[in-house]
Amino acid sequence: MTDVPETHYTRSADGTALAYHVSGNGQYPLVFLSGGSIPIDLLREEPGFVRLSKRLGAFSRTVWFEPRGTGPSEGNLRDAWVGEASDADLNAVLDSVGFEQPALVGWGSDRLAAMRFSVTHRDQVRALILLNSFAHYVREDDYPCGIPPASLDRLMTALIDTWGTGATLKGVPGSWPIFGVVASR
Repeated sequence: MTDVPETHYTRSADGTALAYHVSGNGQYPLVFLSGGSIPIDLLREEPGFVRLSKRLGAFSRTVWFEPRGTGPSEGNLRDAWVGEASDADLNAVLDSVGFEQPALVGWGSDRLAAMRFSVTHRDQVRALILLNSFAHYVREDDYPCGIPPASLDRLMTALIDTWGTGATLKGVPGSWPIFGVVASR
């Protein structure tokens, strides 16, 4: 595939090597936290992603950041979920590319890191963009659009019962907002 950016590395405060790509020549700094599901170097093989990257590159200089413990980044994924480590990792990447006040894009599992960083480092973030994300998903008196607790209980029971069996979940009410496309027994 042509136009594949080089994988760059920087070190977090604790010495962990973190991978990222830089694409585009636009004036606006934009940082994508990967979501942890597909390594950044494999995304470049997906034509839809290549089109998106090129379109973003028309107006932004975009960093595609791979959190620790995923793809080519070193470390343990569990450590990426610890606020201070996650913040230090993102700061290392921002310093490495020279970004000041980028827009952060968080999706999937990395939405929490993007939210946390944008709140705890307000002066370093111009905007926060969340894709396929939620901050809260269980229905409560003050949050009527969430998943009913009984549906969540059924989903968790089904996951526990089928974990490691290769079975899929279909039709478990309330499962799709949490796991994307989900099937049931």
